[in-house]
Formats: sequence, structure tokens, C-alpha cells
Amino acid sequence: MTDRWTPAQLSGTIRWVLSLEYAGGTWYLGQESITIDDGTGGTIVISDGLLDLADMTETLDLWSTDSPRRSVPVEFDLGVDVAVLIEQGHDLAGCVAELAQLADGDDWSARRPFVSGRLQEPQYGADGEGVRASIEQDVLSSDETIVATYRADDILDALVASGVYTAYYTGPGAGLGELSVTRPAAIVIGTPGGGTVPGSRAKRVVYVQHVTTGVISLVFLIAGHAVAATSVTLTNSEDNSSDVAPVLNLSVNGTQVALGMYPTALATLNYLGIISTTWDSGGGLIDETGGEMETAGDFIAYLVRLTEQQVDHGRVNAARQALRAFKVGTYIDESITVAEYIREAMLDIVPVSMAIGPRGVYPYVCATTRLPPTR
Repeated sequence: MTDRWTPAQLSGTIRWVLSLEYAGGTWYLGQESITIDDGTGGTIVISDGLLDLADMTETLDLWSTDSPRRSVPVEFDLGVDVAVLIEQGHDLAGCVAELAQLADGDDWSARRPFVSGRLQEPQYGADGEGVRASIEQDVLSSDETIVATYRADDILDALVASGVYTAYYTGPGAGLGELSVTRPAAIVIGTPGGGTVPGSRAKRVVYVQHVTTGVISLVFLIAGHAVAATSVTLTNSEDNSSDVAPVLNLSVNGTQVALGMYPTALATLNYLGIISTTWDSGGGLIDETGGEMETAGDFIAYLVRLTEQQVDHGRVNAARQALRAFKVGTYIDESITVAEYIREAMLDIVPVSMAIGPRGVYPYVCATTRLPPTR
């Protein structure tokens, strides 16, 4: 789908269609009754229940860390007695709704969403009088969490399945927890600690033995994703003993994790204490191009992609370039929603506000942001 309507589309009818998830089904309402293809081989019947639309309102405060909202008042008639449904426990408030435009001849998958959110403050009367409400889209309303989780037995199974390692000692004991317990795994961005001092935590998983060399390694989980680093320095935060561990990016149940494979023979690290990771041979998360994610623009683009919102990728990419001068080195090792993290961490330190336009959510970069000279 392109950003603009084609001449052929403009020469026909462009309809507003309201879709509403309510009372166990999805209702499709327009200003005339039509049947269209759903884009998957089926059909969708759009009834003539969309009674009225008002102008969209959009707010943007450049210095605010609150969520901007897009709000559209609508009036519609479902063709049923809404009061009866509400008495039966089907509340309209909070229902998922979408207002979109659809060109004549297009199937449902080709629609252009204008606002996707939830119904707010619905007002209704007797049967046939219709419902008045607003669809509100909160830019930062995603319930998606950032931190991944892991189980030690899953990591052990993946290591053994590689054919390179066998299980040596799986605990509990020797600093290891229960194999079957689910624990959070850190998301590491850039080089926490600047690559010179300990940053994120490393978590002991299992002991394994190399099939060919016989080397016994204590496996540390250092990130819940693949990383750019080839090795890390592990440091005991209690006695400051340290040593280097090579990094292994491993697929576990279809998800990449990063492991520090620390050989225990002649070790200089007291590996039974609280262990931190120094990212001195490369950084953490790898972006979609295969490179290391290290700028604020990269990080914000990554966070926005995790949300459930429609995203304006063009403006996201523009913001990504504008923020390339801001380096990021951080980690997240406790469960937090994407929306909460953007509000509480990113918007307080990076010169952006979150906004929403016709094509979706995007970070608005402050106009006073200075860019480095190009070479």
C-alpha cells in the first residue's frame, strides 16, 4: 500500500468504515450497506450503521512525557438494543474499535486505519437511537513487555542438541538454581558501563563439557537475545576477581540468547558470587541490519516496533537518523511494558516526544537537536 490514493481510487468512492469488537463478535459499520472481500478468501458484510463522524483531534506537547492521543467522536447504530446487551454484561466502554478508510473495490486488508483504540464514554438511549462515543488511541498504550525469560533446562537442551556439549553438572548447588524455574533475561543495548566497568548482570545456568576437548564450562546467561560481542569480562562484585569468557549466541526454542562460556579450569574468577558483565569486546543487541544497536535512534526505533500500535516507519527512520549522535549503553533486567519504559526512561533523557500522525506512531525530534557534521 502506498502513502497516497491512486487516481483510480480517487475517481471512485472512499468510504469510512467503523469496526468494533463487541459482545463476542466484530461489527462492521459504514454509511451504506455493502459486502466486500476480507482479503483471505471470505467476505465481510458492512451495515449502514455509521451515523456521524467528527473531526480528529491530535495533541502534541514537545516537552511532555505524557502520551499524546488521537481522538475521534463517532455515532453509530448496531441495529440491536444496546441497553439490553449492557444489562447482559457486554459493556461498550473499552471495546476495541478502528475507524478506517476503504476505497471502492479494495478488500478489507487494503483499508487505511485512521484511528485504532478503544471506545470512551459511550452514551446510548433507547433501541434505534444509536450510540455516541469517542475512539481514543493512546500512543503509549502497548501491553507488550520488553524483558525476555528463560529456563535453564531449555538452554541445556539446546547446548546438548548442538552436538558440541554434554551436561556436566545441572544443580541445584554450586551456585545453580532449579532447572525448571522461569527467570528474566536481560536486554542489553550498546555497552553498559561504557565497555570499561561492569554493567549488566550475568546469571549462572549449568555446567557443560565440550565433547571434543573435554573442557568444562560454567554457562552464564548474559542476554536474552543475540549480541555483537565476541567475549565479555565477568567480574565478581564481592571480591573484584575477574576473567574473560567467550560469547556463544545460541537459538533456544526459536529465540536467540547470548551465553558466556566460562572455562572453570585454572580460573581466576570466583564464579560463585554475584557476577557482572563488562562489555569490552563489542556491544549487546543486534539490530535488523545485523549491526550493533548503539544509538538512541536505534533504541527508540526498536522500542516502537515492539508496540502493538500502527507505526509511521518513514518518520521513525527519519528520527533514527536525527538521533544518531546520542549513544546509548543500558540494560533492562526486570519485566516492564514498552509503554512504561518509553515514558519513564527514554522521554526524560532523549530530546523527543511521541506523536501520532495519519500513518501511525512516531518519535518527534526536538528541532533544536544538533547533528554531527557528515563526512
